[in-house]
Amino acid sequence: MPEINEKNKDLATQHNTQNYSVSVVIPAYNAEKHIQRSIDSVLRQTRPADEIIVVDDGSTDNTPVILSEYGNKIIPIRQQNAGASIARTTGIERASGDWIAFLDADDEWLPSMLEAQIKNLIDNPELAWSYSNYWFARHDTDRVKIAFPTPPTSNNIITDYLSVHTKYCIRTSAAIIKKSALYDSGLFVPDQKWVQDTDLFLRIAYQYPQIGYLHEPLAKYYCDLPESLTARYCCHANELCLLVERHLVLSRECNRQKELIKSMSEKIPYWVNVTLQYKNYHEARIMLKRIGHIIPNRIKWKLKLKAYFPFLERFWDAMLHFVKRHVIPERLKIRKPK
Repeated sequence: MPEINEKNKDLATQHNTQNYSVSVVIPAYNAEKHIQRSIDSVLRQTRPADEIIVVDDGSTDNTPVILSEYGNKIIPIRQQNAGASIARTTGIERASGDWIAFLDADDEWLPSMLEAQIKNLIDNPELAWSYSNYWFARHDTDRVKIAFPTPPTSNNIITDYLSVHTKYCIRTSAAIIKKSALYDSGLFVPDQKWVQDTDLFLRIAYQYPQIGYLHEPLAKYYCDLPESLTARYCCHANELCLLVERHLVLSRECNRQKELIKSMSEKIPYWVNVTLQYKNYHEARIMLKRIGHIIPNRIKWKLKLKAYFPFLERFWDAMLHFVKRHVIPERLKIRKPK
């Protein structure tokens, strides 16, 4: 009898999995080097996608030819170059599935991505979106590094995404979102270039705080170094400021401003520090001037010191090095018994 029950349970799970129709949306622009790897990773899924929509955003390389070789395995859409935001929206509007899974043209999924995500959604039917851990990977080596070494929760649900947004931010290629939730939140903003995903995820979080999370890495995000995930921010202070200013208004309208400010009080110092690491002092000063009021005073003044007087930091580093190398050893010699 237990074996029969288990068999029935497996059949019920398989039936429910099939009822979760999933459309995969892949925006592609001059992606001839990596698009095949991306599409093939979807075709290798242990739970096949219901459709794969590849939006060619006006590529001028060999991308259209590569897409044509897949025949009816994918749904190719060609449009004039308009940016990733509009390309993703084009894919969403064409999708027939109830759920949208995103994948960037230079990233890839592990084979169990859809199966694991859908199982978690079936187990937690109240969820409208979910994401997973992922690997940082490089194009020139097989070495990988995990994005989140420790889980943010003891189960597969995060109560409020805004509470973990700073340390456990979503990669678009690791997300699956109910199509109705995307429309409820307004889809991607067309004129945004660098913060389009962050903007959308924050808007979804205002209406759907709970989010599924699987600690198993189910995607690979390709980059030269893990730091390059945020390196792109260091020259775009104005867009980051516009993002925060916009969401201070939106979050207040949704009665979620307190949670947003708490999240941004940690996120903004992170952005500023990355900008300072790349010595873009002007960009750091812009952020501190426009959205620095959200940062706790103690942290804000330390960042201001680094941004406006970078030579002082180098001076103190040199002094500390001198003390460690010369002063401390000499004092230890004096105290050493004869």
